[in-house]
Amino acid sequence: KYPALELFVNNRSAALMPELPSLDWIVNRYLHALGGETALKKLKTRECVGDYIDDMPSRTPPVYEIYPLHAYAKAPDKWKTILTLPKSTEQNGFDGSIGWKQNADRIIHDNRMSRSWMGFIFNPQGPLHLMQYFPEMNVAGVVQLNGSEVAVVGNTQHTLYFNMETGLLERIGMSYELHDYREVDGVKFPFRIAISRKGGESRFVLKKLTHNKEIYDTQFAIPQEHEVFADVFEGIGNSKVLPLLKCQGLTYSHEDMNVPCRDGRFLYDLILEKGYKRGLEIGTFTGYSTLWMGHAFQQTGGKIITIEIDKEYGEVARENIAKAGLEDVIDSRIADALEEIPKLDGEFDFVFIDAWKPDYVKYLQMLRGRISVDGVIVAHNVTNYARDMKEFLDEIQNDPNLETTFNELSDEGMSVSLVLKK
Repeated sequence: KYPALELFVNNRSAALMPELPSLDWIVNRYLHALGGETALKKLKTRECVGDYIDDMPSRTPPVYEIYPLHAYAKAPDKWKTILTLPKSTEQNGFDGSIGWKQNADRIIHDNRMSRSWMGFIFNPQGPLHLMQYFPEMNVAGVVQLNGSEVAVVGNTQHTLYFNMETGLLERIGMSYELHDYREVDGVKFPFRIAISRKGGESRFVLKKLTHNKEIYDTQFAIPQEHEVFADVFEGIGNSKVLPLLKCQGLTYSHEDMNVPCRDGRFLYDLILEKGYKRGLEIGTFTGYSTLWMGHAFQQTGGKIITIEIDKEYGEVARENIAKAGLEDVIDSRIADALEEIPKLDGEFDFVFIDAWKPDYVKYLQMLRGRISVDGVIVAHNVTNYARDMKEFLDEIQNDPNLETTFNELSDEGMSVSLVLKK
């Protein structure tokens, strides 16, 4: 341990530093409290079955929901959690090289999963690699927490709290609390993990834990769009377009900025159903929504102009359009839409907006008189970014010559405004 030290200045006590345990002492005591290094090294895989509980009493209305939870992990660092929701599944995981997340709307790469707190907790040998998950840790002090004395170990990003009496890890950061340690196969594991959230907490409550069951590496692989969202791609037969539609991220960072595949399919079906011929997209990003719409206009005999302000993203979109063989249908422009739209001639029967949210109302005002009767203006993110486009939402709902409906195939939401009269 670090000895107690007192600092004197001009024969007066200026600072008192109490006796502190060393980092090695804390970590070694933690491993011993769990069951010891030998017992931990015997664990190769871990399977957990239980419930995920959302308990938010201060929300309006109050929320209390329980979903089945299944978690798998394999040493040295592979892991996956699966939540079974009423209409879909949510998964997080790391396959040893790629971190990923999958929800009801999309699948995205997320390299934070490689060293996530949940990955550390479920990893059967995670405690043996504590300093890899939480590097450059230092002992900060000993404090009282929930009536117990705990050693505080931290760095600039993370803080760990170890119970001085039991030696066990009780908290990670200010949000994760580890409770109800039980011994399974000679190793203790927290059967209740509480995560503080605004309005309450979420809890992982385990019912069964199994070690050293055979788990194949393929089980941790990032899911594929065509497997998770198989129904979305039914009837899409174009051999050039289909592989790109099945790759929602289009092999680029920030793939969550592209529309979810279900929203892309909605745009495709809407264009085909109404037979639209002249489209405009504001906000291309890497072209995922553009490909869905372009393929639809290819079948109606129409064309679409798409505008992207960022040159780097716009160039990637052009590459994807070329791979899909849609250059003759999609006119891709790299420009500021507020400057480019006045340069465009004629009317449109289909407009899709997915750009800077506060500017939606400006695009609406610029284009309102240029959308033909029975044409539509579709806007993305009207659910999850509603507060950033209040003026736009007010205008489309209060215009007597627009018939506006809201589509929530995804959590992001789309508005569809049908032009009844110009």
